[in-house]
Amino acid sequence: MWWLAARSRARPAGTSKVAVTIPVPRLPDVLSGLTIQVVADLHVRSAGTASLRVLDELSDTRPDLLFACGDLLDNSDITPLVARALAAIRPIYGAYVVWGNHDLLAPAKSHDPKWLGERTQPLRFMWEAFQAHGITVLDNCRVHQHIAGTEIAIVGIGDATKGRDEACRAFHRADDNVFTIVLTHNPDAVMRLGSSRVDLV
Repeated sequence: MWWLAARSRARPAGTSKVAVTIPVPRLPDVLSGLTIQVVADLHVRSAGTASLRVLDELSDTRPDLLFACGDLLDNSDITPLVARALAAIRPIYGAYVVWGNHDLLAPAKSHDPKWLGERTQPLRFMWEAFQAHGITVLDNCRVHQHIAGTEIAIVGIGDATKGRDEACRAFHRADDNVFTIVLTHNPDAVMRLGSSRVDLV
């Protein structure tokens, strides 16, 4: 079993791109060379947020799969813009989103009362904006995707920071024989996978 996980570290503000090749023992031969773009922690507050340039640079790169792993939005009003930019990457077999802690609770806006530290994000509105652009939101659930005649499972688990990770629900009646990828914002969710058979996180 191979895990790919990352934690944020103190670093200069900005964005970065990196390419990683991961050997995965159970990957079906026909999927060797599968390309996955992972985008996370954009923290978009407005159309001028610098991290949006990364999405512009990825436009029309056409990976096999696109995974957006949370903390995309610090302001839900901008969701349609982010959804449109993600869709412009044009993944061949689909784009998938999981919520991060900032997608659930965003920093207060300047006009909010001083005592309000965070505001609840309107997840339904955000979900509909992504859906309108052909992007699937995985909130403690899974989908099955067929690529080159082979079935894979893509499982989205909620953010562990806010106690929204429900791996049991996401893996209910899962088939251990199916190659399985887990998406989650917080790697701590891995500790709650139990005996579920997972090939890549």
